[in-house]
Amino acid sequence: KATVSVLYWEEQKSKMFASIKGNVQNVGGKVLGTGDELKQLRKENEELVRLLAEMRPGLGVGRVRQMVEEKARHHAAMRKAMVDIVDTKTEKLVSMVHGNALLNKAEATFKGHFYDKSGDSIGALESNIDWKNKWLPLGSTMTCTRLNPSQPMRVEFGRNMRLLYFELDENFLNAASYGATPKPVSEARQQWDLANQFNPVKWRFMLPIRLRQAEQRLSRYIGSDPSDTKILINANAATSCVLKSLPWEVGDRILIFDVDYDATKNACDWLRRNKGVETITVKIPLPLSDDDVITVIKKALDELSTTNPPMPKLANFCHVTSKTAWIFPAKRITKLLHSYGISVMCDGAQAAGHLDINVADIAADWYLGTVHKWMYSCQGVAFLVTQPHKQPCTQPLTVSYFDGQGYLKEFSYYGLQDFSTWCAVLDAFDFIEKVCGGMGNIRKYCRAQAVRCVEILSQAWGTQPFQLTQDHYGNMPIMPLPKAGKADQQMAAKVMGYLMTVHNITAFLLVAEVNHEPTLCIRCSCQIYTDEDDWKRLAAAINQLGGNYGTLKVIAEILPDALTAMIS
Repeated sequence: KATVSVLYWEEQKSKMFASIKGNVQNVGGKVLGTGDELKQLRKENEELVRLLAEMRPGLGVGRVRQMVEEKARHHAAMRKAMVDIVDTKTEKLVSMVHGNALLNKAEATFKGHFYDKSGDSIGALESNIDWKNKWLPLGSTMTCTRLNPSQPMRVEFGRNMRLLYFELDENFLNAASYGATPKPVSEARQQWDLANQFNPVKWRFMLPIRLRQAEQRLSRYIGSDPSDTKILINANAATSCVLKSLPWEVGDRILIFDVDYDATKNACDWLRRNKGVETITVKIPLPLSDDDVITVIKKALDELSTTNPPMPKLANFCHVTSKTAWIFPAKRITKLLHSYGISVMCDGAQAAGHLDINVADIAADWYLGTVHKWMYSCQGVAFLVTQPHKQPCTQPLTVSYFDGQGYLKEFSYYGLQDFSTWCAVLDAFDFIEKVCGGMGNIRKYCRAQAVRCVEILSQAWGTQPFQLTQDHYGNMPIMPLPKAGKADQQMAAKVMGYLMTVHNITAFLLVAEVNHEPTLCIRCSCQIYTDEDDWKRLAAAINQLGGNYGTLKVIAEILPDALTAMIS
């Protein structure tokens, strides 16, 4: 891996050198050669130099020309990286190596062990959670089994798990929004913070060791190359890092799906206002089979290429949609978009941990996700995986202390913040492995519970999941409520308020197109601390409404006056 990385960077330097020498220039997304077009570019630059020199006579023509040419060279090099796809032999070799799951896992394991041992040897601080004895349910009647003396207590998933390891309110059925943090992970975060408060200067010197260790372990879970993986504060920040780094020009286009995350749509609107970038939205009329999804996207791309050019510079899509929890065939979509020369950013905020993903195999140019939703970290832990050929044009939102020193260095430290949350990722992975028996064990339970959830709600409400099969919903079936057609978002908010205030049930409701009609649905988040009794209580609570979800008269009868006034 080290050898192909050296080859790759040598090739990139050659490309950038050619750009700087003027053999390759890029204006408006168009590669210019050494003929008339390049002469025109130089003529335009000279005109700009003349105007600026007149405005700033103190600088002198030579200095102004130097500034203009430096900006033009930088923009051209960034633009080259922005539109670059894997096409050369070296890039294909790098892509193949980066996509090899065994190599990535071996590298992550080796580097993680190295950072762990090197951190210990120089006295880098760490949390001190006693997984063997700290969390034993002393005096408890819960059913627990100790596998062997060297491992902590493993508890039956469901109610017992919630009571022992979580501080959750009862009937919490909305893990997909912000996740939930186990008690030992929260305690570990406090210990990391205390280490910081004890000696903030020493903490800063030791911090990089633990953060790199956390990133190495994370890369094993998501199937990424550890050299491409960086921890960030949330998925929106990762999206903005990419969108605000790229050298957009007026008239560029970005492609999204109509089912993409709302915050991403807002970010695209920001690009329109500030950069003059046009958003192309492809409507995906779910539910559809994977083959039909690919057909819809291909049809839209063909129309763009033949009747409505230019093609987008970037496409964004959700691996798992946020509201409708639909699992898309990420690898197939990425391959299709790349075949049209479009760079790809894949939003895996609801995928990491929920699915057994291999980011390197998906091969999106940028893949982002969260750790707190499905992998039991504290809130505020996300990641960005950037392919090597896109790293030159990807920077942090805040100008880094190591600006200009490359992707890994620039993202390693760009200002003061509370890093205890990120360090506690190590303890979240310990929880997964030592308490839950690994992500495979977690997914097995959650998948089985999702099937049982569908059975319970289908029987109680007489409806079927919005998604076609479990391959499309995983742990999150979207279940239409009974008699819930002609719904709107206000109705969803009212029912969420009813569940929370009357039954102490925290759940997420949405409106989805079911049989061509806007229908009130619930997004069921099956987790290790929920069980079938939770879904039975939910079914009974909804049935009490008798299908009267939107009438103010019914709402006034079941909700306190203050809440009724607020939601009306």
